[in-house]
Amino acid sequence: MTSVANARPSLTRKLTRQLLLLGAAMVVLQFIVVVIDYVTEDEKMSVLMARHEASAIVGSLSRVDGQVHLSLSHGAEERYRVFSNDYAFRVIDDKGAVLVERNPSLFRSLPFEPTGLPHFLTMQRQVNGVLTRVSVEEFETPAGQLWVAVAIRRDPAGLYRLVLLHETMSHVAEPMLPLLILSLIVTILTVRRGLKPLTEAATRASELSQYASALRISDAGMPAEVAELVGTINASLERVQRAFASQREFLAIAAHELRTPLAIMTLQLGKLSGDAAATLRQDVDHMSRLVNQLLMIARLEGSAPPTTESLNLANVARGVIERILPLVIEQRRSLAFEDHGAAPVVGTADLISDALRNLIENALRHGPAGTSITVACGPGPRLSVSDCGSGVPEAERSKIFDRFMHGPGSPGAGLGLFIVRRIAEAHGGQVTVGDADGGGARFTLDFPDTPAMPSVSASRSQE
Repeated sequence: MTSVANARPSLTRKLTRQLLLLGAAMVVLQFIVVVIDYVTEDEKMSVLMARHEASAIVGSLSRVDGQVHLSLSHGAEERYRVFSNDYAFRVIDDKGAVLVERNPSLFRSLPFEPTGLPHFLTMQRQVNGVLTRVSVEEFETPAGQLWVAVAIRRDPAGLYRLVLLHETMSHVAEPMLPLLILSLIVTILTVRRGLKPLTEAATRASELSQYASALRISDAGMPAEVAELVGTINASLERVQRAFASQREFLAIAAHELRTPLAIMTLQLGKLSGDAAATLRQDVDHMSRLVNQLLMIARLEGSAPPTTESLNLANVARGVIERILPLVIEQRRSLAFEDHGAAPVVGTADLISDALRNLIENALRHGPAGTSITVACGPGPRLSVSDCGSGVPEAERSKIFDRFMHGPGSPGAGLGLFIVRRIAEAHGGQVTVGDADGGGARFTLDFPDTPAMPSVSASRSQE
């Protein structure tokens, strides 16, 4: 479920993507508006072209040893050299002297007084039937007060496109892109902050356990919209909890009521002899074991917290062995106990005893007569049971701890190992199966060094 949720795009990502698309659309729209504005204003573009060129020329001026030097870019020098009849400029000082110029012949058709010039002047003249525009602008430069006159007759070099690109970048990209980035950052932070109550609610929901006394998500500090959603979820959780409680109650009552008639049947069958009576006794024993397992599951699924204490696993194992030893001898098997230095475990002794007894009974059912079962404690917080049976195939090891799962031809309802797993999980541990050293299977109960005990109802089932 978590992997599916992670595979879906988050709401923050969706909103960010939509805002990015909206911002991009606004930038494109603004770009179109600016281009249309400049394209339809021919005079405005001509003035911008001249002023753009004048600024580039001033930026290329320097004074060395009292002399003014010009260092135009290679592209600009090529433009004035190749298109000498279409582009020209002249730099004039405050005394009216021409300091530097290109293509002065174009200015002879456009006479203007070099002194007494205003800060900015633009004019249009017909030169050989072609409209020529001249702009004169005053600049304060390190070389002193200068006027730069720029004449453009035609535009074969595409200066128009360069100026249009520069204007759109300065009026669209430069002001809008930082604003778009800032809007994205603000949106992400705002959305994350706004969705924080939902994230907290999801975290609280993931921490809920079916063993809790009340399946409910706290809506403290949540806005109205989120609180309404949480309230709906809580109502659904309450209905689910009531259904689980009813199911557990029915299971416990049914299992408990079946135990008395089964006990009576066992006593009555003990008075009978013969093969038929032996078969009936086996069936009743099987039913009794199933009823006890159902009662155990009902108690494991309960809601009251367990009693916990510091346990010595070796003592727990010895107690289980003493109680089950008669059954082992009856089945002509042997039982060995090994203590490898088990660490103390915090938990419920009756629960861990039930888990170990289920593992030993499982080994008795799957091992041939005359073989041995080994119960080991440690090293660390660990219990293991090894048998000399056929083992558990790799493909089945992940399934045998599920409810109602058992091997082909195996007796029982497939609840014993499920109960073992539930008891391990109730103590914050796990149960695994592997290969025993001499063949067969080894089931291992691993408990945490510092167990985090969930609230689970448990008490040992009556024998």
